[in-house]
Amino acid sequence: MPRRFLLPRSFCWAVIVLLLPATSRPVAWAEEPGAARTSSSTSPFPWPTYAGDEHRSGTTPAEITPPLVETWTYQARHAPQAAWPAPAKQNFWGGKSNLRARVIFDRAFHPSSDGQRVYFASSADDQVRALDIATGRPLWSFYAEGPVRLAPIYADQRLYFGSDDGFVYCLESASGTLLWKRHIAPSERRIAGNGRIISAWPVRTGGILVDGKLRIACGLFPTQGTYQVLLDAKTGEELERSRMWISPQGYMQRRADGQVTVANGRAKSITLARLPTSSQQGGAANLPLPAEFPYAVIRTGKVRYAGGENRVAALASPQSGEEAGDGSAVLWEAAVNGRVYGLAAAGGRVFVSTDRGTIHCFSPQQEIDAEVVTRETGPLAVDQRDGPTTAPTDVERTANSLARQILERSGVERGYCLVIGDDLPLLAALARSSRLRIVGRVGDAAAVEAARRELDAAGLYGGGEGRAVVHQGSAEELPYADCLFNLVILARTPTSAREAVLVEARRVLRPQGGVLIAATEPRVLERRGALPGSGSWSHMYADAANTICSDDTAGGELQLQWFGRPGPRDMIDRHHRTIAPLSVAGRLFIPGNDRLFVVDAYNGAPLWTAALPGSRRIGAHKDCGNLVATGDKLFVAVGAACRVLAAGTGKETSRAELPKSEGDTERRDWGYLAVVDDQLFGSATKPNASRSRLGKEAIYDVYLDRRAVVTSDWLFALDKQSHELLWRYDQNRGSILNPTITVGDEHIYFVESDSGESLNEPTGRLSVPALIGSGARLVALHRQSGEVAWQHAVEFTDLEHNVYLSYADGRLFIVGSRNQDTGEFDEKGRKMANVWYDIYAYDAARGELLWSQKQDNQRRAGGFHGEQDKRPAIVGQTIYVEPFAYDVQSGVRRDEWRLTRKIWCGNISASVNSLFFRNSHTARCDLKTGAIESVCRVNRPGCWVNVITAGNLVLMPETSSGCTCDYPVQTSLAFMPVSLERSREDGDALATRREARED
Repeated sequence: MPRRFLLPRSFCWAVIVLLLPATSRPVAWAEEPGAARTSSSTSPFPWPTYAGDEHRSGTTPAEITPPLVETWTYQARHAPQAAWPAPAKQNFWGGKSNLRARVIFDRAFHPSSDGQRVYFASSADDQVRALDIATGRPLWSFYAEGPVRLAPIYADQRLYFGSDDGFVYCLESASGTLLWKRHIAPSERRIAGNGRIISAWPVRTGGILVDGKLRIACGLFPTQGTYQVLLDAKTGEELERSRMWISPQGYMQRRADGQVTVANGRAKSITLARLPTSSQQGGAANLPLPAEFPYAVIRTGKVRYAGGENRVAALASPQSGEEAGDGSAVLWEAAVNGRVYGLAAAGGRVFVSTDRGTIHCFSPQQEIDAEVVTRETGPLAVDQRDGPTTAPTDVERTANSLARQILERSGVERGYCLVIGDDLPLLAALARSSRLRIVGRVGDAAAVEAARRELDAAGLYGGGEGRAVVHQGSAEELPYADCLFNLVILARTPTSAREAVLVEARRVLRPQGGVLIAATEPRVLERRGALPGSGSWSHMYADAANTICSDDTAGGELQLQWFGRPGPRDMIDRHHRTIAPLSVAGRLFIPGNDRLFVVDAYNGAPLWTAALPGSRRIGAHKDCGNLVATGDKLFVAVGAACRVLAAGTGKETSRAELPKSEGDTERRDWGYLAVVDDQLFGSATKPNASRSRLGKEAIYDVYLDRRAVVTSDWLFALDKQSHELLWRYDQNRGSILNPTITVGDEHIYFVESDSGESLNEPTGRLSVPALIGSGARLVALHRQSGEVAWQHAVEFTDLEHNVYLSYADGRLFIVGSRNQDTGEFDEKGRKMANVWYDIYAYDAARGELLWSQKQDNQRRAGGFHGEQDKRPAIVGQTIYVEPFAYDVQSGVRRDEWRLTRKIWCGNISASVNSLFFRNSHTARCDLKTGAIESVCRVNRPGCWVNVITAGNLVLMPETSSGCTCDYPVQTSLAFMPVSLERSREDGDALATRREARED
């Protein structure tokens, strides 16, 4: 919706689109003929900060009595880009539906005001703006270098605000002139966060200003560092700093008892400091609201104003005595554009801010003879990707041609692009013709301002695909994290600095396909390969051998690489224990609720999303995976087929159908899935044997003791390319236990029940005792032919809960769990039992038992936190069966090693030097020292495997969907080792491939 502002009727002809957007030396818009001028004195009732004051009372003594008239409306070109997406729709375990978002501080452009001007900040184009309070006319605008998510604070003719760029700013309120800025983040390092390139320690708190001191905070992830800082409001000098162990995001509040609290994301607010007590009593938010106006509320005198869906209303305040009411009576209401998250009152007016970037101004009466006229911020939005509306200049034609050549020769279509050097036409051309998220790095301040102005005028400035921002600074020392950008373009760099620039450009280039290109011809200088020590996670348990170890070297001290989407909304509820994410060739494949999300593993940029109806698989610990990734393909078992998608685009390239023989009369689904070399392996299950139903009953079905495992009737192998049947194993002697199917070197292994009756179970699911209690066989097939290599009766027929099979170094490992009496009784006289795990090691070539071990996990039987369902991880010559470790060759327990964690939910996963697991939050165990440390304290891992290592990264997609506990953040994250070898070395050491100069 366009912006409307107030002009006298006699000057309506003068309404034009202004072409002067903001700069870091803010642009002031010229007075228009006849525009109403504001008073030189500040209103006695301003609205200087969010919710009116540092107490966040949402009240003003000013009486603004309805009915009101809309006097102007400002429509931003770009709607707010809120940091956090919507929560899950429901919590199945807790029986809660229609979950509401808890972190909503940046879903609207919250206004503040001194009574003369209205100030607001943008999370979409990184600007702080001032509007004339009477007309809505833009007065000035100022750029930060990152999203500004919270309302500015006004005091003594100054504005204060923080940005995701790690800075705190102070501007002159009348002109927008920068008075000072202070970098409060501990370093200049910038990463990808919420789809933008921002500081690793963004400033996302609305501070409070008391006695000339500004208290504010930075950082989101305590293990990386979060800090509260006290600044001198006049000079910006840092007075105090202290580290916190929370995730400060949202507005600080000064309570009446003197406590200063700060919002802690989704969790409860935390007290930071104590100031003198205040006479301030409760605010408007403490009063009841009608259900149709739930999003925001303020009080002006005796009237409350509340925000709803596309409307705002005036409500009577609750009264006492004979005329008492509940305050729900609607005195007046008006239609607005969007969901009302922001309300303010100043200068006798009410300001309504919505999630569509609209600010409406309402007054008790229209003060001058005027009409509402429409226009937008800056020029009218025109989608220039389908061709410019006017003939391009020679400079534009050259830039457009250059951009096309760069995109074609690099082959990079999505992700982050860094353009080093002052080349505004190229920035604009790339933004118009691509879906890249573009950052320009320019040294000269005047050139930075000019680039921002012109990109903004073209509607190309800000965050998101096909838009660009410009950062000021040297190209010889880039602040960006290693391995961050998919495409780095050398535009205009001084010859004298070329070598230093190249070193930095290579450092920030994404491995496994990132392209460094010179814009002059253009020619590809480098296409980066994999980092040394990189591994992959191609199957549910890392590989077809089920080791749960990627052979990746990620570990040690970790630093945040990126965070952001996908969030919890489209994920499978955590209690249902879905399949693990995968990562191969720098892509991260994240299974959602009947859909798949694919993001760049090194920066989180969305690559593609696909709806995959029927692909949801829960209770993965009682089943097997249905997702496999290779360097160029993604295989997904859905129903009776395996869909093959291009890994880079998500386009379906082929489909393999479940092979049938003449004797097959009943429908079967595709169960097991693995890809090894040129073979595609699968199994046939009863229809709907793999669990997919959601709900509390479905959760109970995969927890506790002796829950049924999914079985297959037969196995097969297809040619990976042609999908021709290579062989089929169909002995019809008993069901195959899906959690045991394993591929190792030249064989495929599994446990097969001796109970022929198991094949008649219509659900395709049976308990472990029903499957192996009367006998079972451990079977090895030649994977090329499907012929039986060997088979032996098993020794583990007393297992009860699960049976897992894995392979490493010529050995097969069976691990399963059972209950064993302790000889003790509880207070009611009942026998007590612990969960025990049995481990069997076999020679994979012959099937001979080499060694066995039994361990008391010292956890009570019947537990509801996965005590019965721990899969082992195999790392080098050690197999880790929680909480102990054994030598692969001899079976000797490593007495010096024991994993101790508070919570047993979820399963371990491994790199070559670390175990990752849930310990209330995400934790890491150093395999050399045994030391346990937190990876991230503010989010919750899922209930099975969701922390994986690949590409020298620790990847943690969001899997806490449905959780309503007080964890501050629900997001996907990636970490990189601090000790990672940097790319300041030559290209050969980085396994890069240089391309010859193009003709």
